[in-house]
Amino acid sequence: MLLAAGCGDRLPPAGEAQSVPQQEQSDTEPATASTTERDAAASETFIDGDAELMFPNQTVEDWAQWGSHVVQVDVVGEKKLLDRATDAGPYNLIPRDVVVDVTNVLWSNPNAITGVTPGEPLTLYTYPGYAQFDDGTEKPAMTEGEARMEIGASYVVVLMDDHQDGEQYLAPMRTMAIDDAGTVLVNKADAPGTTSIKLAALPQSIDSAKVENVVAKPGESVAERWVRYMGLED
Repeated sequence: MLLAAGCGDRLPPAGEAQSVPQQEQSDTEPATASTTERDAAASETFIDGDAELMFPNQTVEDWAQWGSHVVQVDVVGEKKLLDRATDAGPYNLIPRDVVVDVTNVLWSNPNAITGVTPGEPLTLYTYPGYAQFDDGTEKPAMTEGEARMEIGASYVVVLMDDHQDGEQYLAPMRTMAIDDAGTVLVNKADAPGTTSIKLAALPQSIDSAKVENVVAKPGESVAERWVRYMGLED
């Protein structure tokens, strides 16, 4: 799985936390979502497997190489962005703003440009958020291989520095559900399959990865960083 390119996933720069205005937030009241409830919601979710992809993002090695922060968040609201829906043939894909509270910063790259702190409210642009079909029906949607953030649940989100339209910000790189044992499921880098990692063990796991971080430069987009990494500059 690679990071979807061009999806516009954005966080405000450090010190400029942004939340969705109250009148724009979902009417759903936050509630504790169990693993069973999340699994039931996932069974009704439309999976989009056609996103344009760029960055590898499934292993701790990927996060060590490209990431700026790994944070734990609680989802407290959402807003459908109907005016930004895209035509995908027999259905439209609708993005959404997901409002989260940062509850813990599990790991930070010392070379990160943009900071994030516990207690900070953030609005994450996610695509897709919903799929709307020609017959008028609608389903929650997500990119294949990702966890869909649901109100009332906690997730681990990997963030990376990005730059667009003169703004330096953090972009979500990967989102993972936290199971009832307090672990996240992570792909292995050197073998097929996955492994479960406790949240408390994530920092050491990332720091122990035998990769060199592709240090972000101020004013450089993730696409430009990828081009630099690949040696494709003109």
